[in-house]
Amino acid sequence: MKTKEKRSKNNIVSGIFVAIAGIICGLLLLIYSEKMSGTEFVAFSLGFSVIGLIICFADNIKEINYGGGTLKFNDSASIVMESNNDLGTYRLLLSTNLKGSGHWGSVFIKVDERVEDFCRLFDEIERRGYLIDLKPEVIKSLNIIMVAQYNELALIHNKHKNIDEGLKTFEQPQYLYMELNDIKIENFCVRISPKPDLQDYKKIVIEGIEAYAKLYAIKVKLDKLENEL
Repeated sequence: MKTKEKRSKNNIVSGIFVAIAGIICGLLLLIYSEKMSGTEFVAFSLGFSVIGLIICFADNIKEINYGGGTLKFNDSASIVMESNNDLGTYRLLLSTNLKGSGHWGSVFIKVDERVEDFCRLFDEIERRGYLIDLKPEVIKSLNIIMVAQYNELALIHNKHKNIDEGLKTFEQPQYLYMELNDIKIENFCVRISPKPDLQDYKKIVIEGIEAYAKLYAIKVKLDKLENEL
C-alpha cells in the first residue's frame, strides 16, 4: 500500500514537473524565437499540461481513446499502444498509393511507378489477414493501377482500357509475351528520337509485362477469394 502511495506521489511530482517544464519551454520559445506564435504557444502549453495530468493520474487511468486507437496503461504505469484502426490505416495507404504516376508519356519507362508499392501493400494486407475486410478497396486500387500498366504496353496490343471495364476483361500475361515481337518494337522505336537500341527497348517492354504479370497474379487471388465466399 505504501509502495502504491509513494508511486502515486512520484507520479504527481513528475506530472507537475513535466507540465511546468513544458510551459517554461513554450515561454522561452515565444519570447526568444520568432518561430512560435501566441496560438502555437497555447497549444504547446496545453499539450504538456495534458501529458502532465496523465502522468499525475496514471495509476487511476486505464486507457485513453484517441483518433487512431487506444492508449493503455498497465499496472506499472507503462504505456502500451494498441491500434484499433489498422483497417483504416490500410485504407488510407491504398488511397495514397493511387496518386498519379509521375512518368505519364515517357516512352522509356514501361512500369507504372505505383505497381511495386501496391504489390508490397497487398502482400502485407494478405499476411495480416485483412484481405476480406479490404477487398472492395483492394479491387478498386488494383483495377486503376492494372489499367494504367496495361495501357503502358499499348505498343503490343494496340488497345486502350479504362477503369469502367473492370478486372475480368484483362488478358493473361502470357498472351502479351506471345504477341510481342521485333517488328512491333521496330515500328514503335522509329517514332522515337534518338532511336533506341531495339534489344534494350525490348527489355524495357518485357519489364512492363512482368509488372503486369504481378498485378494479374493478384487479380487471380481476388477471383479465387470471390469464388470461395
